[in-house]
Amino acid sequence: MDNIKLINAVDPVEQSFTVNVPEGWKNEVYLSRIHNTPRTIVAATSPDGAVTLSIGDPYMPGFMPPNPMIDHSNPMMNMNPMLQVAYFTPADQFFQYYLQQKFGQLPGFKMHRMERAQDFGQVYYEMNTKSGRQATVTDVRIFFEFMYESKTCQALINGATIDMGVVWTAEVCGIIAAEKPEQYNPLLITMLQSCKVNPAWNQQQQMIHQQTMSNMQMNHQNQLMNWNVMNQNHNMNMQTMQNSFNAHNQMWANNQQMIDSNFQSWQNQQASVDHMHDQSVNAIKGEYTVMNQSGNTFQVDNSYEKYFMNKYNNTYIGTHNTTNLQDLSQSHGVNPDDYEEVKIVK
Repeated sequence: MDNIKLINAVDPVEQSFTVNVPEGWKNEVYLSRIHNTPRTIVAATSPDGAVTLSIGDPYMPGFMPPNPMIDHSNPMMNMNPMLQVAYFTPADQFFQYYLQQKFGQLPGFKMHRMERAQDFGQVYYEMNTKSGRQATVTDVRIFFEFMYESKTCQALINGATIDMGVVWTAEVCGIIAAEKPEQYNPLLITMLQSCKVNPAWNQQQQMIHQQTMSNMQMNHQNQLMNWNVMNQNHNMNMQTMQNSFNAHNQMWANNQQMIDSNFQSWQNQQASVDHMHDQSVNAIKGEYTVMNQSGNTFQVDNSYEKYFMNKYNNTYIGTHNTTNLQDLSQSHGVNPDDYEEVKIVK
């Protein structure tokens, strides 16, 4: 691996982070925002296609341990699949289940052995220590194989679960190779250690979070005021009380129907994702294939509804479905003439 030169790459859409990747490889560096949950994603494939190194999983949720102060039976607690209620699980247990769910349906899937991944776990221990957080980190390295296009692929994952008390997270990176994936693990760890968050982007995200919390508090206060007014009207007029009672019952029924519908949509989405994962290794990475007007195809992350590709350097911008080409000058500060809308092929 000593002859592989690393070059610095940046998230092309939000400039949220930088990472060192192998020069001359097919490198994908981006920030995934599934359910508006940011995930750092890196994938590097060797020129001959025999080796793929990956950092992060766009579908990996965060976890919150059960808390007696929170009603976890409330259906609203399960609305976001990227935040789940679960007790902390050591890495060896968590990632055996993770591998089975992620790769278990692929032909020829077989787990070989497990060992500690102290070099991987140390990266996340140091990250939390530098940020002033106390964290318990468990780690594991699992070797496995599966069949892809009638060929046996040798693979490994490095996994870590990080307990920070109020919440806990799971981090993963992996290698798929024709043989001996462990020889590429030092390169993968070096890439992971080089990941740096853009301080300006981080500050912006903190401001957005603070504004969101302020809006939630204001909305809560408004709801309390409205509730007080409703109670006063209730005491003054019995008929109004009955009407209000009926209206609240109807509102509850509508909300319950919406929750059931959203939960069913989430289950359908998860089933669709599992189906995609079973079809190919690329689907596991959470990507779309898009095509430009010339018939050229590109890989993008599947966090957006519409994509615009730069005609000159093949970077892209993902947006909501309502965004038009001319909107890019205002929403992203770029020249729309440099971009073209590309079609999602999937």
